[in-house]
Amino acid sequence: MLGACTCWGAENNCTRNLSIKDPSQVVAIKGIGSGVVSLGLAMVVGERMPGAVQAAGALLPGFISYGTSILLYVYSQRILGAARTATYYASAPFIGAGTSFFVFRQPPTCLFVLALALMGAWAAVALCESQSHRHKHAPIEHDHRHAHLHQKNT
Repeated sequence: MLGACTCWGAENNCTRNLSIKDPSQVVAIKGIGSGVVSLGLAMVVGERMPGAVQAAGALLPGFISYGTSILLYVYSQRILGAARTATYYASAPFIGAGTSFFVFRQPPTCLFVLALALMGAWAAVALCESQSHRHKHAPIEHDHRHAHLHQKNT
């Protein structure tokens, strides 16, 4: 789990650096990269290639859902920053799990309630956080909310 979180963090930072580029190009590159890696892993473990109809049936919803998700994710990173976007994005499994409690009529476990409370607390921190710090640097443009407290040089 630690390795997966580390890779996800590294990927978020790479995407943040790319978020100034055209988001549709970023999505295309990430989609092709993910597809090539997934295809390679499938071949390594001996999976058979699907027929054209099966492949199209799998690719179309994947293209729409994954592509749209990553496109919105890149736009969010541009507007909100990497940390806030990751916080909101990470809440999706909790929303899905919470919905499943109603659909399957299963009560949530204590561990789920604890995880939900922690996720809610971190989302609240991310919402209320503002980037405000004292430092000196040449004027630069930012693509996210950012406040500066500049000191006059004497």
